[in-house]
Amino acid sequence: MKSIFKTSYTALIAINIIVLVIATLLNIFGIRIADSLMLSSDASDLIFKPWTILTYMFTQFNFIHALCNMMWLYLFGKILSEYFEFKDHTVAIYIISGITGGIAFMLTCEIQSVSYNYLVGSSASVLGVMTAATVLLPNLTINIFILGEVKLKWIYLIALLLVFIGSQQVSSGIISTEDISHLFGIFSGAIYAILLKKGLLNFKKNFVLQKKDTSNNPKDELNKLLDKVRISGYASLSDKEKAKMVELSKNIH
Repeated sequence: MKSIFKTSYTALIAINIIVLVIATLLNIFGIRIADSLMLSSDASDLIFKPWTILTYMFTQFNFIHALCNMMWLYLFGKILSEYFEFKDHTVAIYIISGITGGIAFMLTCEIQSVSYNYLVGSSASVLGVMTAATVLLPNLTINIFILGEVKLKWIYLIALLLVFIGSQQVSSGIISTEDISHLFGIFSGAIYAILLKKGLLNFKKNFVLQKKDTSNNPKDELNKLLDKVRISGYASLSDKEKAKMVELSKNIH
């Protein structure tokens, strides 16, 4: 169990799965906990159940829906966790995107005068994590079975199509309050990633590939530069790094 919670994205996945299993088992015995975990569209309910703005994003009752969300969270959460050396932002992005999506859901219900409605599921949070990872590393290549190497941005776009085209409301030309929460989850993830790239968040933002190399091994230096080219492209290298790579390539046989 300790190893499951070793990384942030696996911890988030574990919490979602634990809640799903507990809710399913309790439901078998006729005990429903949904009302205590889901986010109500009525703002007055939030006063008496303030925890639901957080619990709703960890609560799912549909196994297939949960499986899809956890699959995306594993892929994109792992990328975020490995991208940063000093600070893992995955949990922050997950929670902020979920809260933003929840508030957007409540406001939309209020504006549309929607009577009692409930929001449940991790979709807004997971979409936020997916968006942040894609904004930070759009050209990162992922090796996918049968398809081979595919850039992260194309995987992300396919995922969005599956999420929104698969929505019955969207396919009918209607955007539901749940879809609004998804859109604001995406928006939150994008803004968070942009702020990170600009260095406007108060987190230590040294990236793994930008860590100063103290190694005296020329081969290691060349490998680090090649890794940077593979992930971010040749244009990401500074003039000094380009010259260094040429020099190292000539000296290493």
